Amino acid sequence: MDTYTIYLVNQSVKSQLFWAFLSAPTVSNDPKVFANSNTNLQIAGASSDLNSFTIPVQYVIGAGASNNAVGLNILITSNATRNANLKQLWDVTYATTPPKEGPAVPQAPTGDSPVKTLAMRTNDFDQAINETNGWYENMSFGVKTAQGFMGVTWVPDPSKTYTITPKLVFYITVGDYSSYSLADINSVANSSAALDTSTDFDLNNVCTVVYSRKGDWSHFPGMPPKALLTASRAQILEFLPSFSEESGQTDVTNIIFGDPITPVATATKGVLEGKLITIAGGNVTIIQPAKFQSGRMKVQWSVNDRPQKQVSRYVEVTNLVVAVHLDEKILEFLP
Repeated sequence: MDTYTIYLVNQSVKSQLFWAFLSAPTVSNDPKVFANSNTNLQIAGASSDLNSFTIPVQYVIGAGASNNAVGLNILITSNATRNANLKQLWDVTYATTPPKEGPAVPQAPTGDSPVKTLAMRTNDFDQAINETNGWYENMSFGVKTAQGFMGVTWVPDPSKTYTITPKLVFYITVGDYSSYSLADINSVANSSAALDTSTDFDLNNVCTVVYSRKGDWSHFPGMPPKALLTASRAQILEFLPSFSEESGQTDVTNIIFGDPITPVATATKGVLEGKLITIAGGNVTIIQPAKFQSGRMKVQWSVNDRPQKQVSRYVEVTNLVVAVHLDEKILEFLP
């Protein structure tokens, strides 16, 4: 079973409640799906702790019935849940009222589903009578997480087979959501960092998401740099790539890594504040990827178009940001 780990960095000065949602799968018969999750984590502003969501790819199906009709902001939980795998078909039997009963789901699948899909099949319950009696069915699909569940929920119709093709894209967001309270899947997607498991994680299925002081999202494969997590609160705010116009910052340009004649990388601009130069990854041109790795290297830069003396310092290299640590004490925090 694959397990994905998403590290969360809150650059905001305020505490934030982070949520994880699953993107909508492709579902046959085109039901209207709502986002449904109880996977959340409160993180203090500029926290230096190692915070993460852990998501094992264990698919889960669910079925329920209650006095609450499926809809936006409605609290929905499943009466019956089962761990499920691809190529499985599950029969779900909903009751016809009266009495008001929850659905029945067998302990094992009852058939096969096409490759890369799984399916849920309903019986011929009387949906109209149930709604007249104030009894509403729900059906869910998602994945387990270390915190609980995230997935989608919809209204099932009688005598239908819902064939589900999962999409392993996770949405990370902050906001006033509630556990198991249905949310608009498009609104969630539009305000989130979208993490595609096929492209945004490293070989160990690890990714880091950063929520900036301006409320922007960014992400990169792998864990947060160790220096980021072990430095002081003030260092964290300097290290993350917000590049605000606060006092004490100096623009630097024409940054050269390595030998000026045969550099391993160059950068157009960065920011010097205190004893740290931070450079947004988008401003860096890598010439020799094998040599442009975290470690000590020669660095030269200009201030007001005047070249500064070349120095040898520790350089932290990630996809998100490159940091030049002018203070040699940073080496105390590194392996």
